[in-house]
Amino acid sequence: EESSWYVVTGSNIERCEKSDSLFVKVNPLPNLDLKTNEDTITGLFNVLLVAESESPHRWYSNGFIPCTICDSIKVYPRLKTDYFVEVIDTNGCRVVDSITVEAISTIFVPMSFTPNADGVNDQLIVQGHNILSYQITIRNRWGEIIFQSKDINRHWDGTKHNKGYILPDGVYTYEVHYTILPEEKLHKTGTITLLK
Repeated sequence: EESSWYVVTGSNIERCEKSDSLFVKVNPLPNLDLKTNEDTITGLFNVLLVAESESPHRWYSNGFIPCTICDSIKVYPRLKTDYFVEVIDTNGCRVVDSITVEAISTIFVPMSFTPNADGVNDQLIVQGHNILSYQITIRNRWGEIIFQSKDINRHWDGTKHNKGYILPDGVYTYEVHYTILPEEKLHKTGTITLLK
C-alpha cells in the first residue's frame, strides 16, 4: 500500500478513448507504542499501562479507566480486564492496541514489624487483593489471643488488642482465614517477629 498514480482509460462505442490519471496518497498509520508487556497483578500493586504516540490517544475498557487521555494509567482490576488505546491522526488514520490485565487473588502477611513510633513499619499491615472475607488471629507464645480482626484495614499496633503498652519483643503466631474470588476459602498460618 504505497502512494501511486492510477490511470483510467475509457472508450465509447465509436472507439474514442479518453484517459485521466489520479495520484492516490497513502498516509502512514499513526505511531503507537504500548510500552507495557502482558502483565498480571501480583495482588498488591497497580499495573502501570504506558502508551506513546505522536498523535493524541484515548484509553477505553469495560473496566475503570482513571484518565482516558493520559499517556499512562494505573489500573487495579478485580477481574481479568482488557484495556485498549486508540490513536486517530489528522488524516483520520486509526490504530488500536490492547493489553489484558489479569487479577490474582492473594494475601501478604509481613514477617516482622517495629512498633517503636518512628513512623516506619509501626503496624503489622496485612495486604490483599480480591479478598471477599478476612479474619486474623494473633497469639503469644502461650497461645493467648492478643489481637483479632475481621477488617483487613485494621492493623495490629503491637499492643494487646490494640490497647495499652507495646508487648515484649518476640515471635508471635498468626492464623488468617480468608475468602478470595472466585469464592475459595483459604487458611494461612505463620509467625511474626515484633521488634522495638
